[in-house]
Amino acid sequence: MDAPKILVSVLNWNNYPDTLQCIESVLLSDYPNFEILLTDNNSIDGSYELLRKKFEDQIHVYRSTRNAGYAGGHFPAMQYAEKFKFDAIWIVNNDLWVHQQALSNLVIAFKEKGLGLFGNFILEQDQEKIKFSEGFGLDLKNQIIFDKYNVLNGLQYSQTILSPTIIPTANVHGAGFLLPCKVFRQFGFMDTNFFLYAEELDYCFKLLLKYKIPSYIVQSSLIFHRGAGSYLKSPKLKLIEIYYRNRNSNILFKKYKKGYKIICPGGFFRMFRLILSYNLKRIFRKEKITVPYREKYYEYLAIFHSILRLKMKYFEPNRFIKK
Repeated sequence: MDAPKILVSVLNWNNYPDTLQCIESVLLSDYPNFEILLTDNNSIDGSYELLRKKFEDQIHVYRSTRNAGYAGGHFPAMQYAEKFKFDAIWIVNNDLWVHQQALSNLVIAFKEKGLGLFGNFILEQDQEKIKFSEGFGLDLKNQIIFDKYNVLNGLQYSQTILSPTIIPTANVHGAGFLLPCKVFRQFGFMDTNFFLYAEELDYCFKLLLKYKIPSYIVQSSLIFHRGAGSYLKSPKLKLIEIYYRNRNSNILFKKYKKGYKIICPGGFFRMFRLILSYNLKRIFRKEKITVPYREKYYEYLAIFHSILRLKMKYFEPNRFIKK
């Protein structure tokens, strides 16, 4: 396996400029054996048409008829990789660009370690400040240390001594990681029911704790993260983040962290009262709903749904884009 065949999976959702820069940076990679599959997650801003026209002879393009979220959005890449006999998928967020040697260094780690997930080392867009250096820690028995996370966050990359170059960790970051096809072929794919946030954490934890499949951070594989590109389309999209991030993090930690309790700020009675009051105001429209009140509603609804362990696509993101 001199040069494993890699499928680079990139999602676009209403974000032509960032996706353009991301794909252009991947195309400059020095690795010799890769193809790109761009999946459009039901964009409504014309970005799919622009990207297809721009890269029609250079990449594969697929358009989903619905927004399938993060894991669901990458699911067609898994199917494509299986059909055309790829060795691994490199999942890359569209709101970043990659170092020319990022993929090559991931493949080196893959060839050395075998089965596992191989995460990128993430810097901020200034290409100096560290954004993600490693996930949650591991003890000597490979149990997750939830009190240790991303210990180099915020430090300067040029002033940080990084050794070894391949670090065992409890999880990779969903913005960029290499997934060998043998892993999802034997142990399944990410849980698409999360829709947004925590899918890769759940996947890493399940692979580690149930199947003894490790995760690594490859410190020499650099990507540069702009972040939140699609969310800049409309201030209302912040509500999407509040809901899915709160709901899914509670579900995740309740599942894996011993003794974890779901906490509701202000108490559960206040939560139920606000949820009821908010919906009555929406129905009768007698009072204007303020931004802080609306955000608190989405936070409380997320907590309520996490208690019910509700994992599904509850809100359609396109509805939150200001037209």
